[in-house]
Amino acid sequence: MRFHIPAWWAVLLVVTSTGGATARRLEAQIPNPTLLALPDGQWTELPNSAMAGAGAMRIPCCDFEIGCELPGILAFSGATLDPQGQRIVLWGGGHNDYFGNQILLFDLATLQWQLETLPTSVCLFSNPPSYRFTDGTPVSRHTYDHIDFIDHLGVFFAYSGASADAPPFNNGVSHGDLWTYDFEQRTWTDRTALQNGDLDYNLPGAGASGEYDPVTQRWFQVSQHGTWSLDFTNHRWTRVSDDGHPGIERTSVLDSVRRLIWSYGGDYGGEDNLSAYDIDANRFDIVSADSLPGVASGAGLAYDESTDQLVLFGGQASTSVFNYDIAGGAWTEYPSQTGPSANDRIYGRFLYDPTHNVFFLIASIDSVWVWKNTLGLSAPIFSDGFESGDTSNWTQTRP
Repeated sequence: MRFHIPAWWAVLLVVTSTGGATARRLEAQIPNPTLLALPDGQWTELPNSAMAGAGAMRIPCCDFEIGCELPGILAFSGATLDPQGQRIVLWGGGHNDYFGNQILLFDLATLQWQLETLPTSVCLFSNPPSYRFTDGTPVSRHTYDHIDFIDHLGVFFAYSGASADAPPFNNGVSHGDLWTYDFEQRTWTDRTALQNGDLDYNLPGAGASGEYDPVTQRWFQVSQHGTWSLDFTNHRWTRVSDDGHPGIERTSVLDSVRRLIWSYGGDYGGEDNLSAYDIDANRFDIVSADSLPGVASGAGLAYDESTDQLVLFGGQASTSVFNYDIAGGAWTEYPSQTGPSANDRIYGRFLYDPTHNVFFLIASIDSVWVWKNTLGLSAPIFSDGFESGDTSNWTQTRP
């Protein structure tokens, strides 16, 4: 007699017979039914999703008037998705905003925050200022769009940013340091001294953004000064193009279909634009697009594989979601009446999860929001029959 074992049972059986990170990766393959059941075309604020739920995060030895309060962890900082572990990795703060260097994880299975590492005591600040504490861990920094998950290595990656400094709190120096964090070993590795190759560029701060390409297994950095790639096998930087995006405060995302790195942003009221770097052709273009969303410093930008669109949210003022029809070359705005505020710079804290076909937004330390994008190219229809021009049915719900 043959017995049929459902696929999800098989995964659970394997998980119970293995351990550590392998079990975690297998368990993460089971989609979260709460996320799958979210309503289409609207924002949902997840309950009990405040960072305070991750536990005590007081920074040891932090008794300054600045840099000690948790909201600063989001300042000019992003996040990235770990698809292997089905979790969002948040790391940021820095400069004079936040001195804690802890890693926070938002688990897509429990929909709650977890504290991966404890914050280092700021009594361990180096003097003179350095990019690392005396215990060998990295100081916090504005991470902008400089962090990623490197699939083929299974590690979290962080590059440079505006670092926190010891008193008298200098100007958030970008040191050009390079780090990876291994979730299995739960350890940081400083790879700064291993870097070689084309290093003749300004150390990146707000003027650069980056994206990992799983095909070439390289991380690409796009800035005002050109475009570089980082080979992880030998830590070698290669200047692949003298061209780069204009302006600063930008966010990049990989279009896995066309193998383009899209970038959008503006800076402090300056010019906004959409650019694309073609990885295979090694060509950089400023894209002519109708109805640009407007200046969006540090806006969240993501690529929706299911609709083949770019989706943008945030910046300094707008609370709308913008969809970019790549084939048609036009933006469509979807105003939100009850969604989250977008006044802060978002960077990678607005990201797409293909497993559940949803977008996550970390807009504050108090809650995580989810946007389920089912909006079409020209005249999207909501589930209740309203066309895209009518947003009266956009409601905030709690599962």
